[in-house]
Amino acid sequence: MSDIVYLKLIGEQQGDISDGCGTTDSVGNRWQRNHVNEIFVFSLSSGVTNTGKGANLQSLTFSKQIDKSSPLLANAINNNENLFLAFWFYRINRYGQWEKYYYIQLRGASISRIQLRIIKDEIDTEIISVNYDYILSKHLISNTECSYLALPAEYNKLFVPTPKAQTHTLNSAGVGRLLAAGGIYNGNVGGFRDTAEKLGGDAVEGYDQILNEKTVGVAITAASIAAVYGLGRVGLESEVRALEESRRIETRTAVRFNDFKFSTKQLQKKFKHAIDFGISGTTNKQNLVSFENAVRKHMDMVDTIKIKGEVSMGF
Repeated sequence: MSDIVYLKLIGEQQGDISDGCGTTDSVGNRWQRNHVNEIFVFSLSSGVTNTGKGANLQSLTFSKQIDKSSPLLANAINNNENLFLAFWFYRINRYGQWEKYYYIQLRGASISRIQLRIIKDEIDTEIISVNYDYILSKHLISNTECSYLALPAEYNKLFVPTPKAQTHTLNSAGVGRLLAAGGIYNGNVGGFRDTAEKLGGDAVEGYDQILNEKTVGVAITAASIAAVYGLGRVGLESEVRALEESRRIETRTAVRFNDFKFSTKQLQKKFKHAIDFGISGTTNKQNLVSFENAVRKHMDMVDTIKIKGEVSMGF
């Protein structure tokens, strides 16, 4: 399988030309989930010749599907727009996973040619040729690189896009722990847990590190003290208890069913209902065992467990 190449293309006038190029609106069913803001490159070629006095860089040519960027590239060649191009090469590593292994960056680039290619039963593509003032090639795994600038004095004048500020979702375990503490202090344990669940990530795990079966006693004590000194809402203690109780109710119910003990006298007394479980005959030892197993199985059913609180089977 051949390597995969993705392109990030930014214009000095039009901004991020590759933005949205990997979406369904742009390329239909060939969209890429993790590369919606990049251009999928089908082929790439470039060359360098030796003049005897140094390198002579040839134009770089690549082909791509007709997509959202096609009209914008036509604008770029019409306006001789200054461009920044970054090509990322992916390959399969020894673990069978995709990895970035090669990178080509062009600065001071401008489009010199656009050739449309539409052939029956083939993907509609266009071939783009660009000239450039600066090129950087880097092998990301082996950590080797080469760069060339046609006019060194012009390096600081080359267009380089301003990187976007990185935004991070606050969903770490630390945030979850802060939410748990905030829930106790503000008297809104349930609401703060809902926030942790909405944040996702490790927030819920961090929340449960503060409020769990082992720490709920400490939390209740803290809530009581906070209420006495006016640092928390009255009734928070019962709210903490209710939250922990709701979290454990299913587990407690299941344990109660498993530990339920039936005496022979109880089974004999209720054997008249055995027919409801498909068991008929006399109350001998074998039928009593079958009846007991049938009752336990019924108690473990989902519809039976939906009953909250103490469960009575009439024994």
